[in-house]
Amino acid sequence: MCGTPISMSTDMLCISCSPYQLPHSFAAMSVTAIPARAATPSPRLRRSPRLIVIGVLCACLGGLGGAVAWHRATHADQVLIMTRAVGQGDVVRSTDIGLTSVSVDRAVATIPASRLDEIVGRHALVDLSPGQLLGSRSVGELRVPSGRARVGLRLAAGRLPTVSLPAGAHVTVVETSPDKDAGPVSNLSTVDAVVVAAPKATSDHGSWLVDVEVDSSNAAQLADLASLDRIAIVERGQ
Repeated sequence: MCGTPISMSTDMLCISCSPYQLPHSFAAMSVTAIPARAATPSPRLRRSPRLIVIGVLCACLGGLGGAVAWHRATHADQVLIMTRAVGQGDVVRSTDIGLTSVSVDRAVATIPASRLDEIVGRHALVDLSPGQLLGSRSVGELRVPSGRARVGLRLAAGRLPTVSLPAGAHVTVVETSPDKDAGPVSNLSTVDAVVVAAPKATSDHGSWLVDVEVDSSNAAQLADLASLDRIAIVERGQ
């Protein structure tokens, strides 16, 4: 092509061409081989016994938590629940309470269904709403209001209605004649009262025990008549 012979050697490549001359830097080039790097072995991973123990503990705790959640979800208890609204101070009746099965934490106060008879007839210590779970502090006995008195009576069979008197029932306590053989007496005293708790039979089932609330001015007279067994109870309409 250029008419000039090309000579090559293993160490150097020389190219000359006339009339053109390549730059000196391109006229000679040397090739240096790059040595290969030796393979570096990868470090071995060491397992920490502490991390293994922590992992096992976490797995155990997770399983225990799942077991507790399953137990609570599948083991519900029957408790008392309000089905009607009852104002503070009012008497809780059987128609105001229902039963429900729930699974709640022990920190939540509830009353088991087995105590239904104990709750009926007591007073609401707070306002109770439908759907509210009854707690031990939701119902109980009210303190005697100012100007009122509570008197316990023991009555023989036949001196109170055979139909059960619920708590809150309005009654009249009547003085009976001291002489059973005497005729009717017109000047016997009467005292208006409110039943505090439903009457309970004595162990021999021969008498009934009942607490009533009356005006303080009538408490002494009523207690005296009760000690003489000269009283009877009549339920009156409200």
